[in-house]
Amino acid sequence: MESTDTRLSLETLERLIAFPSVSRTSNVEVSEWLAERLRQLGFDVEQTDYSDRSGVKKVNLVACRGASSSDRSEVGGLAYFCHTD
Repeated sequence: MESTDTRLSLETLERLIAFPSVSRTSNVEVSEWLAERLRQLGFDVEQTDYSDRSGVKKVNLVACRGASSSDRSEVGGLAYFCHTD
């Protein structure tokens, strides 16, 4: 019997690998989906939009949760940096 966490993890992975994300195509759809999931998990998300050399729209995400860089009294935290293709 699968645990709820295992089932949720598998559903998330299935959704992620279903996105068309080879380098020559836009990663906007998968990045927007990831940004929303990260926000639901309590991350602060920064999204940077740009176009690659071929004019294809791309997105970079940086997401942080936990200790902020502005408050040096807190230690720890979690960050998300990922390549989506």
